Amino acid sequence: GVINKVLTLDQSKNATFAGKIIAGVGASAQATINAFSTTVSTNLYSALRVIDNTSASSYWDIGATGGSSTLLNFYHNSNTTPKISFTHLGGATFAGNVGIGTVSPDLTGFGYTTLTVVGGTIPGYAGVLELGSPTTNANGQNLGIIAFMDGSTRNAQIDVQRATSTSTAKMSFYTNSGSGIAERMRIDTNGELDITGGGRIL
Repeated sequence: GVINKVLTLDQSKNATFAGKIIAGVGASAQATINAFSTTVSTNLYSALRVIDNTSASSYWDIGATGGSSTLLNFYHNSNTTPKISFTHLGGATFAGNVGIGTVSPDLTGFGYTTLTVVGGTIPGYAGVLELGSPTTNANGQNLGIIAFMDGSTRNAQIDVQRATSTSTAKMSFYTNSGSGIAERMRIDTNGELDITGGGRIL
């Protein structure tokens, strides 16, 4: 038969596997990687450290917090606050800027936490932000909402609602005068502009 090398151990105590590393067999098996124990989180039971291949000056610690609502956290270097967290429901939280189609978000240098969407590699392929609902809406239901927050207070909002069919919509603009947001202006399906509350055009 053919003999294949599957594991190599060197003098520096490094192990190289020719294939995958699999822990546990079957759905009920306990498969846990305890490659590195860290104290970056009191609930961090185990962690895997990924180190730069040229030095140990830059690394990521990856670990899951306990409890029924498990989080998969990514810590960079010695930071005790995760840079990225994924929830067991599929949600994600990022500590900094987010770039889609770019590795350098905040292109104009706002300096704030920024979501940057860049299109393709040829002219005219701009970044696109799509807001939608999972199924066909009924008339009057929201198609997309952008809210402007001051902490947990909603100070302003732009939303689009379905009007009378799947191909008609109206866009509404809201502001908050201190007692909750209220609609101030609306662009109807026919392009007419409605201003509520006795508004003026200056």
